[in-house]
Amino acid sequence: MYYNNFIYVSCFYSVILLFCFLLAAFIFKKGSVRMPISYKRILPVGILILLLPQFTYAQFYSNKGIQKNANEKNAEWQVREGFTLVEDAGNFTTPVSIALLKNPGPSPDDVIYIVSELRGHIRAKLRNGNVIQIGEDEDISKPRKELPDFQGEMGQTGACLTPDDKTLYTTAVYQQGWGRSNKITRWKSIGAKPWTKIEKLEVFDAPFRGDTAGLAHQIGHCFVDSNYHIWVGTGDGQSWTSSHKKDSTNGKLLRFKSDFTQVESNPFYTGKKTDAQGYIYSLGLRNPFAIAKSEGGEVYIADNGPEIDRLVKASRGMDFPWDNTNPSMTYNNMMTFPKSIGPADMIYVPKNHKLTALRGHLVIAASHITSLLAVPIDDRKGVIGEPWWVVLPTKYEEERRQDFTGLALGEDGIYISHIRMRKDGGLLPAPVLKLIPGKISAEKMKYTGEQLVEVKGCRSCHTLGGVGSNVAPNLDQIRSRLDETFKSADFLKQIKEMESYSEEPEHEKWNGVRAKLADPNLSTKEKLSIYIPSKLQNPRFLNPISGMPNMGLSQEEIESLKEFLMDISEDSVRYQGLEKWEYNIVKQFEQNPRISLVLSLLIGILFGIYGKGIGSAFRKGFLWIQSRIRKGS
Repeated sequence: MYYNNFIYVSCFYSVILLFCFLLAAFIFKKGSVRMPISYKRILPVGILILLLPQFTYAQFYSNKGIQKNANEKNAEWQVREGFTLVEDAGNFTTPVSIALLKNPGPSPDDVIYIVSELRGHIRAKLRNGNVIQIGEDEDISKPRKELPDFQGEMGQTGACLTPDDKTLYTTAVYQQGWGRSNKITRWKSIGAKPWTKIEKLEVFDAPFRGDTAGLAHQIGHCFVDSNYHIWVGTGDGQSWTSSHKKDSTNGKLLRFKSDFTQVESNPFYTGKKTDAQGYIYSLGLRNPFAIAKSEGGEVYIADNGPEIDRLVKASRGMDFPWDNTNPSMTYNNMMTFPKSIGPADMIYVPKNHKLTALRGHLVIAASHITSLLAVPIDDRKGVIGEPWWVVLPTKYEEERRQDFTGLALGEDGIYISHIRMRKDGGLLPAPVLKLIPGKISAEKMKYTGEQLVEVKGCRSCHTLGGVGSNVAPNLDQIRSRLDETFKSADFLKQIKEMESYSEEPEHEKWNGVRAKLADPNLSTKEKLSIYIPSKLQNPRFLNPISGMPNMGLSQEEIESLKEFLMDISEDSVRYQGLEKWEYNIVKQFEQNPRISLVLSLLIGILFGIYGKGIGSAFRKGFLWIQSRIRKGS
C-alpha cells in the first residue's frame, strides 16, 4: 500500500460525498421542506468535506511512514570479509548516478568520473581528488518538499557515457506546466581538459510527451552498450495499465540509438522519433530503475514492486505481468525478493574482475535498507546460488537516513553514490563511496535478527510485519499462537509420540528439550526461549515431516533471531509504517471499496440534511470548552 494510492482513493470518495451533499441540499431547497443550511455555506463546508479524508489518510501515512523508514537507515557500514568500504570523493549533495570514463587522462587534473545529482548539478572527480561542477540542467526545479518526503525524489537520475567517452547522457523527470515529464539530455565536453566543462547538445523528450511521470515512478538509470545503444528503464507513472500499452513509454525498458533514433531490431520499430512503441524493448514493468548487461549480452532488470521486488531477464517484446498486485511480481521472473529491498541501480561484475568474490554476480544497490546485495548469475541457468549481502548498515539512526542511489564498476572496485538526509527534512553532504578488495576482519559478517529475516528469506514462507507469505505460520502472532499451542492436548500428544522416534539424530537430547516444553511449571516466555532456538537448529524436532528447511544457522545467528522473535508482540508490530489498528482500518477501506462508497454516500446525505445542526453542535461545544477555560483561569 502507498500513501499516494490513498490520496487518489480519498479524493474519489470525497467527490462522491460532496456530490451527495449538494444533491441533498438541492432536493430540500426545491421541496416542501425548508433547507436547514443555506447555499452560502455549501462551498466552505464542501471544501472541508473534500479535504477531510485526505487529511485523515495523510495523518495515517506520511509522518509515521517517513519516520519508520528514517530509523531503518544508517550512516555506518558492516562490510563482508574480503572487502573494504572507503570514502572516494566528497563535496556532493544529492549524487544519484556515476559515469566512469573508460580512458581517463593521466594528469592530476584529468576527470575520472562524472556524477549526476538529483537537483540538476553535474560534477566530476579529478585524479587529484578534487570535485568540480562541470554543468547544470536548468530544467530541474526545486521540489515542493525536500527529501525524505517522496516529492523530493523528482529530478535528475541517470548518467551514462558512450564507450569512446565522447558523449554524456543524463536522464531526468522535470516539471512541465502542470505535469511531469521524462527526458534524456545529450551533452558534449567543451573544456580545455575533457569533461571539465560541458554543453547541452539536445533534450530528447518526443516519445515521452504523451505520458505523465509519477513521483518515484519515473525514468531511471541508463547505460550505453558496445553498439552505442542507450538502454533506460522508466517507471509506470503510477498507472499499471500504461505499462502494457505500446503507445506509452511508462513501465518499459527502452532502447535508443546514440542520436535518439529507433533501433531497427526493436520489437515494435516504426522509425518515427515521436512514436513511443518504436523505442520499447520490454513491457509490463513497474519501476525498472536498476538495469545491467552481462558480458554475454543479456540485459537484467531489478524491478521495484509494491511490497516485493523481482529480478527478470529482459526479453525482446516481453510483456511482464504487472497488474498492481504483489503476486504479479512473482511471475516470469528469475528471483523474487520477499520484502521490497528497493533496487536503485545494478551492475554486472565480469569474470575477470579484481573483485574475485563478485565475479559473475549482479550487484544491486538496495535503497530501502541501504545495502549492496550480490546475486550469482548465469546467462543460461539464471540465478545459480544464494544471494548474499556485501554491505549492510550496522545500526539504526535516529537523526538521519541515507539511500544508496547509483553504482559504477571501476577496474579495482565499485563506486557507490548515496544521498544523506535528515529524517525531518534537509539534505546532508554525501560522499561517493568505493568498495575495494581488502580483508578487514577475520570474523564472519554478523547480522541482527531483523537483518537475518531478510538475508535468509524468511518472508518467502512467513508473514512478518504484515508482509510475506502464508505458507508457514504468521510470525506476527508467534507469542499468542504458541501460548495456545503449549497448552493444547494435541501438542502434549505430539511430544509423547516423539519420545519413541528413535531414528531421530541426538534423540535423547531432543527428548530433554521436548520434556521442558511439556513442563506445566514453565511460563510461556520461558518455553518460547527454548522453542525458538530449538526450531531454528532442528526444524523437525517436533514433527519429522516438517517442511521448514534447516538453514544451517550458527549459534550466534540463532541467538540473534531468538532475541528478535522474542521481542515481537502482536500489538506492537508495525504494518508498513502504521500501528496494527491503523493498518486494519485503512486496509478495510482499500480492500472493501463498497464500504467506503456507502459511508461517503451516507455522510454526504447527512451533511446535506443536518449540516446546520451539526455546525450548531460544534459551535456549542467550542463555546462550552471556551467557558471552562475562562473559569479555570
